[in-house]
Amino acid sequence: MAASYKPRIPALIGRIPRYGFPFIDAVRFQRDKVLAPDSPGMDVYPFCIPAIASLDRLQLHPAVTFLVGENGSGKSTLTEAIAVACGLNGEGGSRGARFTTRDSVSPLKDYIVLEKRANPRDGFFLRAESFYNLANYIDEAYMSEPFAKLRNYGVNSLHNVSHGESFLTFLNNRCGDFGLYIFDEPEAALSPTRQMSLLVRLHQLTKGHSQFIIATHSPILLSYPHACIYALSDKGIERVEYRDTEQFQVCSDFLQRHESMLDILLKDDEYQEGRENRGLESVRGPGRGKRTRRRGLSASPRPVKPCERLDCLAGEIPLYGYPFLRALRRSWPDASIADEGELINPAQYPFNIPAIRTLNRLEFHPAVTFLVGENGSGKSTLIEALAHKAGFHLEGGGRDEIRRAQGTSREDRFYNRWVGEDQARLSRWLTLERGASHFLDGFFLRGESFHAMATQNEEDGGGGLSKYGVSSLHEVSHGESFMAAFLHRCSPAGLYLLDEPESALSPTRQLSLIVRLHQLTRGHAQFVIATHSPILLSYPHAWIYVLGDHGFQRQNYMDTEHYKVYRNFLSQHEHMLQHLLQNEKTEELL
Repeated sequence: MAASYKPRIPALIGRIPRYGFPFIDAVRFQRDKVLAPDSPGMDVYPFCIPAIASLDRLQLHPAVTFLVGENGSGKSTLTEAIAVACGLNGEGGSRGARFTTRDSVSPLKDYIVLEKRANPRDGFFLRAESFYNLANYIDEAYMSEPFAKLRNYGVNSLHNVSHGESFLTFLNNRCGDFGLYIFDEPEAALSPTRQMSLLVRLHQLTKGHSQFIIATHSPILLSYPHACIYALSDKGIERVEYRDTEQFQVCSDFLQRHESMLDILLKDDEYQEGRENRGLESVRGPGRGKRTRRRGLSASPRPVKPCERLDCLAGEIPLYGYPFLRALRRSWPDASIADEGELINPAQYPFNIPAIRTLNRLEFHPAVTFLVGENGSGKSTLIEALAHKAGFHLEGGGRDEIRRAQGTSREDRFYNRWVGEDQARLSRWLTLERGASHFLDGFFLRGESFHAMATQNEEDGGGGLSKYGVSSLHEVSHGESFMAAFLHRCSPAGLYLLDEPESALSPTRQLSLIVRLHQLTRGHAQFVIATHSPILLSYPHAWIYVLGDHGFQRQNYMDTEHYKVYRNFLSQHEHMLQHLLQNEKTEELL
């Protein structure tokens, strides 16, 4: 829960609303300043984005202002500019955070004016794209007290809990009343149930007169009633009602009739005719080709055809995918044992996670294996160990990134800090059963550290950027950079490990990702994916494993919590909101 201390209450001017307070009353765009001589002009990024170009004055809600829109519509750009104009760190953190891994903040911050009513008691910018970098900074800031809990965070290290747990730890311990909090895709690592917990916490904080500005793709978060929603698109910025948002309509429609929609998306005769772009037009969106080309995003995805270089494959080749990884086995006994002079204690992380502790043999689907479960269930821990075992860089990337890092400071920084003692030990006690001696391509993508991976790739000379179809992964939006990886980086007969790939994708882009997934599995690629997305989980040529206190349990799509919670919430959100936000025992929900 929130910290018990009570710092001073800021001097609030004017009428104090019941929910929130307008610390920032509005955002004004200084178009005249952009058009002045020796200024960039409206034809360059980010001013060429339609939503930014049409911006005059954006009135903010005292409690919560949501920004929604397709990937590349300018949500994160505007959110970042507001945060930096408030004096917050561009990669996340408070006013006191002084770190940067890459100076990728857009110049929009210099051309907006914030109409302020008062100064908040606290402020923080949280962005999913670079939360990993922020966690690194926070750990280093408190290295002098390695055994003390991080002040205001409630944990010894944000790296010692799961991605989703670190988000909730931040919300429950770091955020307080009379604060200004700017979030960019806070739902990225949260299960549907935890997103509802976030709604409850949001309500608590707005009752304490905090103000939020949130860019999101989550139809659950968007349901919060004391808020306004702005949709950013090629038409500009317009205020919309919750049920009119693409997030609500696409998710609700898909979950109501996912089978018929999958039949349309994955129709094999379209693939056989060579129309690889089918279903991917929504990736670019109408009328956006000029801007994406200017920023370096190639318009055409890398074509995928059934792989002709199958000399690495042995035995019977399935129609979808190929079992490069057949299974994962544990090789440690139940009792505590010595591991190179150290004691492996089943009561300590990561062996204390029920799914890890009870693991015997996990068999993989030749095409797609999904790992799902509540935050902290061990999904990311297991996929990290699997990536390490397969030879991938744990910040993300392929085996070629490992080779480029060898002998550099990056290798030392990576192996000594981020593989860590616990992950390396778990990896040593796992055995991979392989179906082929090697695979033609491989890649590990994790939403949590994609920003760090993109930065390191450029620092290493950008040797792999040609594979992504972009000049820089930082010069397209978070979601566009994800899609660049899927459209250009992935190829047939490859092994791809994805940790929360939906974290930056709109519902429409998630449908596009399903199409791309289908193309690649037809080309005999294999995927292992940890996800919270009910859209991705619908892919038919897959197995779904649920991780929980019971260990591993294989489930059908319609039996998963993700499908049932999302469908029930969207069909009766008003009733569920009434229950969530009027429940006096909110601690039980958190």
